[in-house]
Amino acid sequence: MPTGYASNQRVNQAVATCNPPAARSCLAAPLSLGGSTDTLYIELYGTGIRGAASVQCYVAGQSVPVLYAGPVAAYAGWTR
Repeated sequence: MPTGYASNQRVNQAVATCNPPAARSCLAAPLSLGGSTDTLYIELYGTGIRGAASVQCYVAGQSVPVLYAGPVAAYAGWTR
C-alpha cells in the first residue's frame, strides 16, 4: 500500500499479515499515516467494475474520493 509523503516519496505498506496454512490466519496490519502534512493514498484492485458509471469507496462508513477506477496495464486482463 503506497503512501504519498510531502517529499513525494512512495512507501509500500502491507495491509494484512498472514500465517498460512492456518484457517483464517490473516489479520489487519496497522498503517503509518505519516505526519500531519502527509497525504495517504490507498490502491485497491478489484474485479467486476469495468464499465461502471461511478465507483464509490467507504472507510469506516465515511465516503472517500476515488481518484481512478480503470484498467492497470501491469496486470493481465487489462485490455479494454
